[in-house]
Amino acid sequence: EEIRAALADDLDAPAALAAVDRWAAGQEATGGTDESAPGLVSRAVDALLGVAL
Repeated sequence: EEIRAALADDLDAPAALAAVDRWAAGQEATGGTDESAPGLVSRAVDALLGVAL
């Protein structure tokens, strides 16, 4: 959601990447208990930013 909002705001790619970075930091801090999250973020980044992870 945060990635889409950033891109909707005049294609603010730096803010979208910052949202991905915050997600990754949060996953690292909590031990990453949601096993489906990496795939979801990977697909979102690919679909919204055109970056295949």
